[in-house]
Amino acid sequence: MRNQQLAHDGLTLISQINARQPAAASDTTIVQLLHDTPQLNAYLIAERQAAADIDHANLVQLFQKVDQHFNDSELADLAFQLNVDYQDLGGSGKRDRARELITYVQRRVRLPELINLVTALRPKVKWQDKPQQAGGRDIVSHLDVAVIIDVARPTFLDVARYLDDQERAVNFVLLKHPQPNALLSAENNWDNLVRAFAQAMNNTKHTFSGARLHFFLSAPGALIFGLGCIWGTVDEATVYHYEKGTYYPVITVSRELRM
Repeated sequence: MRNQQLAHDGLTLISQINARQPAAASDTTIVQLLHDTPQLNAYLIAERQAAADIDHANLVQLFQKVDQHFNDSELADLAFQLNVDYQDLGGSGKRDRARELITYVQRRVRLPELINLVTALRPKVKWQDKPQQAGGRDIVSHLDVAVIIDVARPTFLDVARYLDDQERAVNFVLLKHPQPNALLSAENNWDNLVRAFAQAMNNTKHTFSGARLHFFLSAPGALIFGLGCIWGTVDEATVYHYEKGTYYPVITVSRELRM
């Protein structure tokens, strides 16, 4: 499923969600309410795992196990056996390349090959885990999560279009005002918005541990500053800037940013 279709379906399902019904699903999409406040709601939007789909790998747990059980040299050998150029995978270290390798084979529908190979090399490890879930239903797992702060102007569909152009499949975490077309007011307590962001991101990091996070921010500068204070430089992420009709990755958040 393309990101744009996922975004359109997600926006439709959000209208069905409330505190009593924190999740909604169609045949292809699942939306789960992660956090609920008067000024800011957070939603997980993911593609539903088809019952007939044989690819039931939980990519998050698969990534964690590959990272744990293979060193850099062994990971390079693994890529070689899959006819993948290890050095072309990108990333700044073994952990990044492990994530890129799994994403690479998933995009090319070669995940069963990878699972068969690591099973042969590490037979004592349980490689095939149950799929991830949202709202009690199986979802398609991805190792990229796009976090969209959508409170100044609607940007969700623009982000989805950009990610399709980049051929990057993602799960979405969308943070927006609970009322359609409502904007933030200076009379509101924005501290609560920052706390809501922190709780939503803790939930996201727990659910998608090891996934690469991509931040797309459409919010007042004061609020973005507060969100940055909460995020800090301990957890890694890529921040994007919108200019001339598209997005650009402009900041890589990491501990090295302070140096």
